[in-house]
Amino acid sequence: LKTDAASGQSEEDAFATVTKGLQGLKPGDTLTLLPGEYVGASDVRITGAEGQPLIVRAQKAGTVTLRGDVDVTGFQRVPGMRYTWWTPLESPVEGVAERDTSTMYAFVPSVAEVEDVRRACFHDSAAGRLYVHTSDSASPETHRMVASVTSGFGIIFNIPRGERGPHDIVVEGLAFTGYMSRDAAPRPGSLTRWGLYFVQPERCVVRKC
Repeated sequence: LKTDAASGQSEEDAFATVTKGLQGLKPGDTLTLLPGEYVGASDVRITGAEGQPLIVRAQKAGTVTLRGDVDVTGFQRVPGMRYTWWTPLESPVEGVAERDTSTMYAFVPSVAEVEDVRRACFHDSAAGRLYVHTSDSASPETHRMVASVTSGFGIIFNIPRGERGPHDIVVEGLAFTGYMSRDAAPRPGSLTRWGLYFVQPERCVVRKC
């Protein structure tokens, strides 16, 4: 079981989260992400230096995905309703989608309205329940359902103290998916959340992402 109390100096003693790995990086350092999926968002103020780039890379391109969403299963039909299904979900929900059909859902104000609208969802945060009406009115179990559970960016390289922006950074071989927000925010992107974002970058390179 990985933990952020690890040293991060070897595969056997790797950090559990991307954020922990990023936080201690200095010019000339390389952070290598092992194959797998990492759920979460990282907001960091780090930078490289000219001739000493800071590198964030997958151990093998195409094997690392940073996710802002989680798979959602275990849906049950709501008694007395034909098209509305629910499943337990305690986490805040920023977005809902059918991954298999690339369909985004619209939030509606109540469970009753979910029944009347395809591609609709309602999250009862008090009860910890997510309600959906799928794009084809079939059971959600026939789709790959995902729910975005963070309103942040996958990785945002913000402006480090004393700098005009992050610079001399290389990001290579990473995939990003599932980053959404229901609300506008006073930071880059407004309602949009990106897997990877640089604020006022210089000499930054993104490859095979």
